[in-house]
Amino acid sequence: METRKIEKTNVYLKYINTILKENKLSHAYLFSGSNENMINNNILMFVKSLFCINNKNREYYCCDKCDKCLQINKNNYIDFYIVDEEKSIKKEDILNLKEELNIKPIYSKKIYWIKNIENITSQAANSLLKTLEEPEDNIVAILSTKNINSVLDTIISRCQIIKLPNTEEKIVENDKYCEIKKYTLEFIEKYVNNKNLSLIYLADKISQKDDILIFFNEMLNIQRINIEKIVYDNNNEIIRLYDMTLESIQDIQNNTSPVLVLESYIINLILNNINLEWIIKYYDKR
Repeated sequence: METRKIEKTNVYLKYINTILKENKLSHAYLFSGSNENMINNNILMFVKSLFCINNKNREYYCCDKCDKCLQINKNNYIDFYIVDEEKSIKKEDILNLKEELNIKPIYSKKIYWIKNIENITSQAANSLLKTLEEPEDNIVAILSTKNINSVLDTIISRCQIIKLPNTEEKIVENDKYCEIKKYTLEFIEKYVNNKNLSLIYLADKISQKDDILIFFNEMLNIQRINIEKIVYDNNNEIIRLYDMTLESIQDIQNNTSPVLVLESYIINLILNNINLEWIIKYYDKR
């Protein structure tokens, strides 16, 4: 397998950045993925990108410091509404939402987010469809689901789909998992001190597919602590490392040799001089 160019970003990140930069917003988006935290963080990032005062280039970026970003984080921004019902989304919930949407936005647009859209009742769906079929220019709908196969086709057909990568692996905290976590930390420590020796070390420790997947998922879990700070910036090491790790997991899931994927991953770290020293500090707090 050829060494991957680390600057290559995930398709969904490219797509989101493009529609923001070119101001080509659709009236409705459906975010789909298996990881709820990833869905939530990407949607909040998307919304903050639209309203952030300091997002001068209109990219997939937010400062997380301005009043608008802070208000969205606290779910009290006046033009952003969230429908979050654990069991089912009822017609009453949609009618209440419509009342809010009838009020003109304070700023440029209103955005509403309906979580777990697969749980919508038929009556509520009929009411929502009318809104989706006759969209207003200053309103953007965001729907999210962890099971797109359970979402009504009539809803799917009216949305732009943003499919987030499948990064969830069912990992049990058994002796093997703890052992791979130990190897992961030792690899990072060796990488910080001597990058070339780190490749030899890890290749000697793990070679089975399940073990390599545990390693990548542990790396991914470490990076998720910073997911809300990720911006669309090829010079940002966190987003580049996160992207590399996701792609490596996807390569293995697509039946590429796990050993080759692991070797390519570490070689890319070395060639691009990616800093991993901050991860050691994270481990110290665990």
